[in-house]
Amino acid sequence: MIQEDFKDLFQQEIRNNPIVREVDQAQRRELRRSLLILIPFVAVLLCSVWQHHQLLQHGYRLEQLRQEQTRALEINRHLRLEMPVDLQCARLFLPHWRSTGISGWRSRPFGRRPGSNGSRPSSCTSSRPPRTRRS
Repeated sequence: MIQEDFKDLFQQEIRNNPIVREVDQAQRRELRRSLLILIPFVAVLLCSVWQHHQLLQHGYRLEQLRQEQTRALEINRHLRLEMPVDLQCARLFLPHWRSTGISGWRSRPFGRRPGSNGSRPSSCTSSRPPRTRRS
């Protein structure tokens, strides 16, 4: 019995009611003012980050276009070097074609004579065109 009395003396009843607070108008005004000051700064920061991102994207695109231009110039250079060789071959073999009655490459499909394998003659297969002087 003494133990039960001892328990009752130290055991307290706990009420777990929610705390109801009144809205503090001064605190609410301060929060609104802080938000009104902070929102423009965040907007400027977002615009700045977006512009920086766009500049990076344009830089990457510009570099890609420069690489494509370099490739196109290299192809153009290579084709310009091949053009004199093709013209030289045409000058060499055009009289032969005319004398044999061949009307030209345009009249045949794919520019080949029937029965030929379509390869160039050995005199026209040089890898470099002859050097010519430009004035």
